[in-house]
Amino acid sequence: MARETVIIVTDRYLFPCREGHQARIIELVRALQARGIRVVLVGPRIPWRILPRLPGPRYMLQTWLFADDFVPVDGARFASGSPTTSDYIPYAAALERAVARHQPIAVIAEYLWMAPCLDVVNDGTLRLLDTHDIMHLRREMYAGQPEGAWVECSRQEEIDLLARADVILAIQQHEQRLFGEMLPEKRVICVPHTMKLPRHPARDTPGEVVAFVGSPIQGNLLGIHSFIEQAWPRVRRSRPRAELRIYGGVAERVEIAAAGVQRVGRVRDLGKVYGTAQVVINPVTLGTGLKIKTVEALAHGKAVVTTSCGAAGIEEGAGSAFLLEDDMKAFGSTVAELLSDRSRRRTLGFAAHRFAHERFGREAVLKELIAVLRPQAVPEMPVLAAH
Repeated sequence: MARETVIIVTDRYLFPCREGHQARIIELVRALQARGIRVVLVGPRIPWRILPRLPGPRYMLQTWLFADDFVPVDGARFASGSPTTSDYIPYAAALERAVARHQPIAVIAEYLWMAPCLDVVNDGTLRLLDTHDIMHLRREMYAGQPEGAWVECSRQEEIDLLARADVILAIQQHEQRLFGEMLPEKRVICVPHTMKLPRHPARDTPGEVVAFVGSPIQGNLLGIHSFIEQAWPRVRRSRPRAELRIYGGVAERVEIAAAGVQRVGRVRDLGKVYGTAQVVINPVTLGTGLKIKTVEALAHGKAVVTTSCGAAGIEEGAGSAFLLEDDMKAFGSTVAELLSDRSRRRTLGFAAHRFAHERFGREAVLKELIAVLRPQAVPEMPVLAAH
């Protein structure tokens, strides 16, 4: 019997994986493949003009090996502004050809601006839209901030684009409820971030390292600046040898210099980052969706301190799987206390690891999606080896 096929269309580069949205798409592909589903990826080809800045041939080869089939598109990537202005036509044309060739059971469009691509999908093939965020709320949330919102759209514009899908994928339960209110006639399912979870928590090694991992988006920058200005002095007064190490693209944008702060930047192996950190922080106060770096730190069994914003979608773990502080001075005191209490860090780390396995293991995350893709399937299906 031929394997069922799902096509995913995206204008995002997936490799090298440096940001949460890339990790989400990559892990979704891997999780579907682990359930025996063949995944065809329709995505961007690297333009020749940027090859000197990216390992172009390696990217193309890696993408081809990653997906069961890769359809490269010579199309622009949506950068900012209204999603209705996105030049989706090259992606829609490539998707139409891929649908005709592969006869998929479903097509998943990644992000709101790819929704018009679903119009080329034949009736009888499921059209799904993976939202990542509620975009109109970002405009309201970032109003007055220096850079504004990344995506500018009204609630009605978002509804009109979402309506092109048969099924809407929300990344967390609160957003699932909000999407349900926006489109009561549509099926909205919750598909959180999934990942290959570490079998054991990372060891709590000696030291006093606080780690922050983030992409160079405005919410991350505002959060780490607030932490350095308000929380870090409290940490250093209590723990003079403490180090704050900032990883990811956000490190390139941090302008505040302070004793004990190191801007490390991008790294290939986040496992080593979590293995050398005693505490992981996520001090963001702006943003929607699910904070994937928070989830990754929990999955590695680290003692995590975050804010209500950083805990969006995982609120039930506050106080047991991680610690939550919205006041930055109290945030700093909590970090300092954890640095001085290895036993508490270990207790939190084990609880974090268990919480991540219960909430973000592939079986739990894919339950609703598989029910949509295979409505007649027997619930207890054998899981195949990952692709």
